[in-house]
Amino acid sequence: VVMLADQVDNFSLAQALYSRRALPAKRAFIVITALQEKAAATQNRLLAFLSAQPTDKVLQVKPFWVVNMVMVEAMPEVIEAIRLREDVSFMDVDAVLDWDRPTDESPALSIPNGSEIGLRVIHADKLWKRGITGAGRLVMGLDTGVDGNHPALADRWRGNLPGVPASAAWFDPDGSNFPFDNNSHGTHTVGTMAGLDVVTHDTIGVAFDAYWIAARTIGAGGDFTTNNIAAYQWAMDPDGDPNTIDDMPDAIGCSWRDPTAGDCNPLYESIFTAVEAAGIAIVFSAGNQGGAPNSSTITRPKNINTTLVNTFATGGINALNQDLPAYVNTSKGPSRCGGVGSELIKPEACAPAVSVRSAVPGGGYGNKTGTSMACPHVVGAIALLKQVAPHLTGAEIKLALYQTARETPADNYPGEDNTYGMGLIDVWAAFLSLGAPEPPSDFLAYSDYQTPTSMQLIWHDPTQLVTGDTLQPDAFTIFIKRDSVVIDSVPGGTGQYLDTGLNDGQLYSYEIYARVDSTDFISESVQASWIAGGSPIPNPPVQFSVAGNQQQVFFRWVNPATNVDGTPMDDFAGINLYQNDALVFTFQRPPADTGQIDSASYTPAQPGYYNWRLTAVDNETPSNESAPTATLGTPLSLPIQESFAVAGNPNPGIWLNTTTDVNDRADNPPSAPYALNLNGQPNGEDIIDLKPLDLTGMEGSGVMLRYAYQPQGNGNAPEENDSLRVYFKNDLGEWILVKAYAGTTVIPFQEEVIAIDSVFSGSGTFFHGQFQVRFRSTGGAGNFPNDDWFIDDVFLGIPVGIATDRQLPQKFSLSRNYPNPFNPLTIVNYQLSIDNWVTLKVYDILGREVKTLVNEHKAAGNYTVRWDGRDDAGQPVSSGVYLYRLKVGNHFVQTRKMMLVR
Repeated sequence: VVMLADQVDNFSLAQALYSRRALPAKRAFIVITALQEKAAATQNRLLAFLSAQPTDKVLQVKPFWVVNMVMVEAMPEVIEAIRLREDVSFMDVDAVLDWDRPTDESPALSIPNGSEIGLRVIHADKLWKRGITGAGRLVMGLDTGVDGNHPALADRWRGNLPGVPASAAWFDPDGSNFPFDNNSHGTHTVGTMAGLDVVTHDTIGVAFDAYWIAARTIGAGGDFTTNNIAAYQWAMDPDGDPNTIDDMPDAIGCSWRDPTAGDCNPLYESIFTAVEAAGIAIVFSAGNQGGAPNSSTITRPKNINTTLVNTFATGGINALNQDLPAYVNTSKGPSRCGGVGSELIKPEACAPAVSVRSAVPGGGYGNKTGTSMACPHVVGAIALLKQVAPHLTGAEIKLALYQTARETPADNYPGEDNTYGMGLIDVWAAFLSLGAPEPPSDFLAYSDYQTPTSMQLIWHDPTQLVTGDTLQPDAFTIFIKRDSVVIDSVPGGTGQYLDTGLNDGQLYSYEIYARVDSTDFISESVQASWIAGGSPIPNPPVQFSVAGNQQQVFFRWVNPATNVDGTPMDDFAGINLYQNDALVFTFQRPPADTGQIDSASYTPAQPGYYNWRLTAVDNETPSNESAPTATLGTPLSLPIQESFAVAGNPNPGIWLNTTTDVNDRADNPPSAPYALNLNGQPNGEDIIDLKPLDLTGMEGSGVMLRYAYQPQGNGNAPEENDSLRVYFKNDLGEWILVKAYAGTTVIPFQEEVIAIDSVFSGSGTFFHGQFQVRFRSTGGAGNFPNDDWFIDDVFLGIPVGIATDRQLPQKFSLSRNYPNPFNPLTIVNYQLSIDNWVTLKVYDILGREVKTLVNEHKAAGNYTVRWDGRDDAGQPVSSGVYLYRLKVGNHFVQTRKMMLVR
């Protein structure tokens, strides 16, 4: 390897570019062309000398520009002649390289929806939560190759992008054109940089949305120094066009060593300085030679120390131990390349290195231990930070990671030292140190029918940096992207933007972000999407109800006033009616009817019970249709009479059943031999609902529900809390409890008559088109019938003629309250066999009157009273036992106990 004396002063060039705040593309172009021009201008004399030698004296010549050098394979006398030339400054053997071999390896499994602990230890997950995942960035592994088909890596290889040739994404001295790994080392390290299984969502990479490229120059059989140098030169310009930088990696992971190199090899120093001058970060593993001796064991060439972070040697820690101790074999400083203070201290910082799980060839996973596993954590961290600060060089971001590294609990020596360096990298702390602005907030995009070709964007500007420092409105610019393309920018303090020239009905996606004018730091972007002119899809009608009968059905609803995105609806055209999922009619309406209460009737072609639903449509061509309303059925017609004459499932034309059945287990049912049975089998609860029926306008008509009930029958007696309850459904969809019976042993069938006019209807009314009755029992769950209740002879309608004995109670009674204990509401039922004056009062345990519930003349019948736990003054009473006493004239007195528990 022949290094010429006339070299580009890369260090001074880099400083000049920093002082000019050169943008990344300009920086790369200047550095690459300076290096290429220097080589072209100064190598001719040496190349001419070599060309003049006999062909058997010079076997191979390869010029480079990343450093002004030529690789020469020649006979000793030619080499000696080159050594004596005045234009040559340094020569070295083209040595065989090796990788920093792991000290321990074992198989591992994929962890679906998991993420490696080391990624969280360096706080990469904090950036992920802010949407910083390495998107749009590029990392590179200079190693043993990569398995390009691995499920955690395949979709992120840059060579799979349209228009990117393999030669711009894969470097192999042997000429292959698709990534493969001749070991497993390179696949593992690149996996830690950017690995994510897109199927199982197993996250093994720090920057899992970054793309990757790679060079196979280590452990390949031809792993000479010059092949490695060629890889660095390729990395600076993979596509051969110095005007482009999207092909240039943000950072290169280097977990290799040169066993024969001197401590401060000037060739490597020049290469590393040139690559970093172009903006790329070079990151090395520190080595695994720290067992003995303990000091100055950083493997070469990463012991070079031209700046605080060049070269960046990464030590290892054990992330599986909460104290985060140093990996026992991590190589240690100081450097033997001279300098003072921090420049002598090695490593620069540390990252997880023990049992790191990552990809291995063949689609699998493996654990590896060594500083080779620590290095790619730093590479991935650089990609994350480049996403928010793309204008910074790799060296600047390495410096941020170096300066914000944190000491671990196991580090007993405060400050920088030759085991941990500055400490464990903390990508979140580095992010905060960069001074990025907070993102804009409350970002909205809006357009409706009045602005069909424009979109109004509004947002709140950031007021501070992520560091907490104040950000003035004149210090930043807001950039606006439409469908991923920057379309404009506005100064801070504007807070809004009108995008014009759009297509009506087209969905547009917007992103905005803030950029600090003085530093070019950018915030995260925030997104909003909207359709120009507003969504064309109407909202469905609401408050849909159905009344009527088999012959004619009546519908009621409220027309939509807005589309599904909330924009005003100006093109309303009508309501589609569906009968059993088939469109049967459209109720046409003018646009002015939006938001209006509406109604219509419909006569089915064939009378019967059908399912109905509505949708809204507009007047576009073709029309846009809303989602459907809930499906409602044709109401049943009065009267309903059900004697449960057939065993098995209740009549499906009348009932909506869950787990009840009709059987002969009742004791002497009124309509023998069968009755409806509710018990706890199998879920501890049985429910049966009467299908909807229309009671619209029947207030005061005397419509009533009559049924007979019995506990136990010939089965199992329900305990007191294993109740039977009866509910009515009001027009607000609320199920209102109207009767409750506590469990008991068998009694003869009791007849219950409930005048629907007489019971509490909650917040709504029972007289509507979808009235329902529910019978519900609770009991113990099990595989066998238990806690039995029986229902028979259900009648719902208006009694005809004179009241019969079956319609009125035959005796006075006061039922147990339900529930009991209660908080704060309980229900009391009582029966009157004759008209009379009735009092029902609540007393405390000392006999003091608390609340009068009834004090009036009542007709014979069944009654329900509720007590809300308040006294006559309206104040809540305390927990305790209370008495309730029913007195009917001089005919009947009964007292029961109840318990209030607050």
